[in-house]
Amino acid sequence: MAKRRAAAPLALVLVLALGCVNAPGRQAGPATAHSPSGAVNRQSLPGGCGTTQVYAGVPPPTWAWSGFRYQPGDAWHVPWALSHSGTALAYLFARQLVAGDARPDGSSNKVLWVTRDHPGGLRIEAHPAGDAEPVITIQGAITYANQMPSEVDLPTPGCWSFDLSWGQAFSNTDGLSLLVLPAGTVPATP
Repeated sequence: MAKRRAAAPLALVLVLALGCVNAPGRQAGPATAHSPSGAVNRQSLPGGCGTTQVYAGVPPPTWAWSGFRYQPGDAWHVPWALSHSGTALAYLFARQLVAGDARPDGSSNKVLWVTRDHPGGLRIEAHPAGDAEPVITIQGAITYANQMPSEVDLPTPGCWSFDLSWGQAFSNTDGLSLLVLPAGTVPATP
């Protein structure tokens, strides 16, 4: 009888512990939910804000490799940022965005947007983080079935939120946040 009494509390603890680990709807925190593989070797770069981080030196998820010549084990040199839910990605050929796309070195705010699924169409609306306006719509043609190249021209510096929607009736949604530097700034070389 004593063995049954001792086993009951232990069984209850195990059930509760497993329920917490596998609870429906439970999500990992931002630091672990979207950490790229090889997180120990990654290089986090400036350019992200809010919970978004920009990476280089480690490849993004394999679904975002179309159009790139990459061999596993090589360093990934194009900076990228993964969306909040991990279903979209932004390649930052510009390294960091600059307000008004005014750069003394003549470079531009080139961003390649990629979705995990074939979007059919992709709609991106940018607005200052925490503000509903102004809303800047980013458009472009879909390439490689899941990519949209764009020039991102935003009027003011600060943290900007990018709301992405795609798929049938634009029912898939995700987002990320990127820092926009003041006009005339040249982003630092990593």
